[in-house]
Amino acid sequence: MSTAQLQGLTAIQINNLPGPSVQAIDISAMSTTQVAGLDATGVGKLTTTQVAAIAEAQIPFLSTAAIESLLPAILQDWSSTEFAALVGTQLGGLSTTALHSFSTTQLGSLSTTQVQGLTAAQLNDLPPESLHLLPIASFSTSQVAGLSATTVEELTATQPGAFSAAQIGAVSSAAMSGLTTTVLSNLTASQAAALTPFQIAAMSATSFAALTSTTGIPSLSTIALAGMSTAKIEALSSEQIAAFTTTQVAVLMPEQLYALLT
Repeated sequence: MSTAQLQGLTAIQINNLPGPSVQAIDISAMSTTQVAGLDATGVGKLTTTQVAAIAEAQIPFLSTAAIESLLPAILQDWSSTEFAALVGTQLGGLSTTALHSFSTTQLGSLSTTQVQGLTAAQLNDLPPESLHLLPIASFSTSQVAGLSATTVEELTATQPGAFSAAQIGAVSSAAMSGLTTTVLSNLTASQAAALTPFQIAAMSATSFAALTSTTGIPSLSTIALAGMSTAKIEALSSEQIAAFTTTQVAVLMPEQLYALLT
């Protein structure tokens, strides 16, 4: 069959061809429209040689169903350039099983665009060893907002430090318990300044007391202080108490001020 004849077929026709006929097709000669129309049944008839022959320019057009039908072993045999051809929306549509089939090398090579295609649910389902490979700075604020406390806690000691101020401010109140005292004590001034009153309110007294007197306490916004309970203030050291700025003290509620002065 010539290239012109092959490209004259519809994806529906190709999907319905018997296995031997599909396996006789030069996959690299298919148009992107045909590739986009391949379903799980059609892709399931391809040989490993044909899958390996899929051109990088064709990969972004594969449907999620088609990618899902590729055996994990085949996915792991893709070259780094083939894997890089996947787009974020394709990755975001994959099931947990398919996502787990990628090798650690592949996960570690994800681009910013690819990482941002993943859903928060997918990120929450990744095992720690896979999560640790992802460039945390690439997460969108929407992804960060969807992270669970367990996932946040499973991040490496250095990953939260790579969060931008906007990302820190996006951590949900429910996930704040996942930030360890070590992480909180290492917050930069810009990160501490991004904390919201809801996040402060969600912290335990011990967690709040992990904020340093240099970059933590004095960097808190006056709005964030609304989430500071008297129990949190009472957990602070004299050095931390002294770190409150005059601007911060000026907006404290009477009960907060009383706890600060006593």
